[in-house]
Amino acid sequence: MLENKNLLTENRRLRLENNELNIDEMRRIRSRVTRLEEKIKLYK
Repeated sequence: MLENKNLLTENRRLRLENNELNIDEMRRIRSRVTRLEEKIKLYK
């Protein structure tokens, strides 16, 4: 039973960590997209 609780706790921790990584990645992609949009405006 304790092992099950430990696994649930670990699972929750990994999910949170994964969410943070996804958010970081989204931010990086968004900033890259923004830079690309700026370049496109320059060329128009």
